[in-house]
Amino acid sequence: MEAIKDKYQKKNYEQSQDIKKFVSELKSVQSEMQVLLKNQHEMQVQNRQLETQVEAERRQRQQLENKCQELEKTVKHLKKYKVETEQKLKEASIESKQITTSLEEAHRWFKYKFDSLQPELVKNHQPKNHEENSSKKEAKKASTFISKKEAKKIGAKATRASHSHLPGQQGKDPRPPAHHQEGPRELGRK
Repeated sequence: MEAIKDKYQKKNYEQSQDIKKFVSELKSVQSEMQVLLKNQHEMQVQNRQLETQVEAERRQRQQLENKCQELEKTVKHLKKYKVETEQKLKEASIESKQITTSLEEAHRWFKYKFDSLQPELVKNHQPKNHEENSSKKEAKKASTFISKKEAKKIGAKATRASHSHLPGQQGKDPRPPAHHQEGPRELGRK
């Protein structure tokens, strides 16, 4: 009987030890589960943060790609505008050179004409001036010996004589006919 009792107690003790061990292991597993759950929660939070960050980076990347495309279009447009502007400047430069050449040619032509006409003008004006000067000198000399009235007559004759040397004016009175002379009144009426 004692032997059975001892055996039973021993068995109970072993079972209680097994139960304690099992409870201890169960607590350990529960602790590990809690740690795992905590870690899982933290991982989920981190994943959500990473997803948010990735989404933000994706949006930013998309914005940068769009901006890059716009800049490429702008660069392409500016290159085209630059080519057109350079072409227009080239055309304007050619046109400016042509205008400069034309102006230089016109200047040379006018200078040539002026230089060629200058001697003729000097030649045409010299006799007239010489005759007028000599006529005035004669009138001045005569006025010292005659009256003023007679001096005016001589001066008028000398002027008519000088005008008679002009082509188509020989023997004509240099003054225009009376009906061509217009006074201030006639001019005001027209």
